[in-house]
Amino acid sequence: MNRATQRSASAPTRQAGEKLAKVQLVCRGRSRAFLAALSLLLSGSTCGQPTNEFDLTEPQPWLLSATARAGAGYRDNVLLSAARPQSSAFGLADLEFFAYRLPIDGTEVTFFASGEHKQFTDVCETDKQQLLIASASIKRRLGNVGTAALSVQYFYMDQVFDASTTEFGVGVVVARGHSLSGKPRLDIDLGSRTRLEFEGIVGHQWFESPLDDYLETGPRIGLSHEFRDRSQIGLSYQLIHRDYATRTQVSTEGIPLAGTELTYEMHRAELAQRQNWNKRRTFRTTAKLGIEAVHDNGSGYFDYQRYFGDASVRYEPGSWAAKAQVNLSYYEYPIQTATVGDSVRRHKTLLTFTFAATKRLTKRINLFAEYEYEESAANTAFDEYDVNTVSAGLQAEF
Repeated sequence: MNRATQRSASAPTRQAGEKLAKVQLVCRGRSRAFLAALSLLLSGSTCGQPTNEFDLTEPQPWLLSATARAGAGYRDNVLLSAARPQSSAFGLADLEFFAYRLPIDGTEVTFFASGEHKQFTDVCETDKQQLLIASASIKRRLGNVGTAALSVQYFYMDQVFDASTTEFGVGVVVARGHSLSGKPRLDIDLGSRTRLEFEGIVGHQWFESPLDDYLETGPRIGLSHEFRDRSQIGLSYQLIHRDYATRTQVSTEGIPLAGTELTYEMHRAELAQRQNWNKRRTFRTTAKLGIEAVHDNGSGYFDYQRYFGDASVRYEPGSWAAKAQVNLSYYEYPIQTATVGDSVRRHKTLLTFTFAATKRLTKRINLFAEYEYEESAANTAFDEYDVNTVSAGLQAEF
């Protein structure tokens, strides 16, 4: 059995989380701009003028928006193959919906839903890739203390990925599954734009075979500081306990141990920074560095350390916008070997680079183009591949 052909079953979760985080950042920007405009309207529109109180109307509490995309693209290694890559053209369709309730009474509500579909034309093993994300959150201001929030997230996926980081004896698979999680959160204001964050997570992920279901629970604590230009820096630590439904422990040689249950304890520390480089915040960068240590409850065969970092730059001067992002992760395994009978310990590096640009054609119609490169480099040929993806199309905003 080849132990080297294995990549993380948590990868789809991480991808969905990254997409959701990016969308939430955009949503916060829209809501802040709307709040600022509303504040100016209500505070300055009647200055020095006689008014009739019966003509005043209540502000609408909800902000709604939607975005639809359609286009086509090409991927040169759909199945993430190390030896025989299969290329294919594809059509794509995306739809996003965002709803935001103004905190006019101290309570803020956000809802977001996104659906993504890619239809491949020349691959027999799988003809599509799908991702559905839905998130709802409610936040309440607690006077001068801070804010309390509760969010619920759901996602469904049907896509190809290499399940090598946490799985055993599983290579590239077509992963189908869905997840539901809840996150209570408490932010405490410490003054001077500094905030202490407490968050918990309870989530369950269901996978079709050969992947296994699991339950995740754990706390997160963070400390962040926001500067006057809304730039931010933060440090956080998270502990996650993962219980698998049917997976068993294995020996240090990778032999399954009957009658055992497998659990993971995951420690993650992260330093993140967001910088706005001008007053209009049309030029901004983000950076993240972190380390993740995973320990199983058995022989330690699944233990690994991950060192990761990512950086992005976004520029929006006017009718067009561009964003570039790079993600890098390095995995090292203290017990697993590169091949059976070898003394060399397994390690691998994952690199992803993306570039996206949009050009405004009309008030509501944009032209978009995207490029993505992904590479897995390891000390075994079976765990190496690279993928190039290009796409372009039209985007409509409502």
